Amino acid sequence: MKLKTIIASTLITAPLWFAPDVRGALSFGLNSEFSGGTAPASAIRPWTEVTFTSLSPSSVQLTVRNPNLTGAENVHGLYLNFNDSRAVGNLVFSSPIRTGSFDLPTINLGMNAYKADGDGRYDIFLDFAAGGNLSKTFGDDEVLAYTLSFTGGSLAESDFNFLSQPAGGKGPFYAAAHIQNTPGGSSGWICPNFSVVPEPSTLGAVLTCSLLFVGFGFLRRAKTA
Repeated sequence: MKLKTIIASTLITAPLWFAPDVRGALSFGLNSEFSGGTAPASAIRPWTEVTFTSLSPSSVQLTVRNPNLTGAENVHGLYLNFNDSRAVGNLVFSSPIRTGSFDLPTINLGMNAYKADGDGRYDIFLDFAAGGNLSKTFGDDEVLAYTLSFTGGSLAESDFNFLSQPAGGKGPFYAAAHIQNTPGGSSGWICPNFSVVPEPSTLGAVLTCSLLFVGFGFLRRAKTA
């Protein structure tokens, strides 16, 4: 994993370690090409990672990062699921934080409305800039975070722990992404393995403080240089 990605992710997620209401997190590591397309070049995986972290009974932080995309590879579309017993249209995305120069995505919400190639239908579609302009695309080593809330109700990371609606013969998966500019100028569709991230601990807070100290020192030295 690249040092810049570690620093960026730490700076974005550090406040979560100290928030008294943090309840847990879900993490999806997208590490497998499922459509028969061309996978990203790096043998180190996951290429893209999605994490939902509960901040309070009414808010969740969504963090998306690309620790192992390379070169001009970029996320064109990210597909996520939501609890079908709740109205996905009531989700609110706010307070975007980004590490990188990419354009923020267009956020689309609709129950089982967005189909990933060869897989099923998803409820949330983040539509990023298409490949071709590195100053606009969401690519190598970049990080994006949003604070999510739900109009008129509570929200937890478990509300995103759902599989796609079957359609297409592949999957279902917990998430999917379309990656452009893979080797040979091609593209591919990637899906995750599912894992649960333990709740923050005292040791985690100490390690985060250490990483923050090192991170700010690294960034300061880079700026001075």
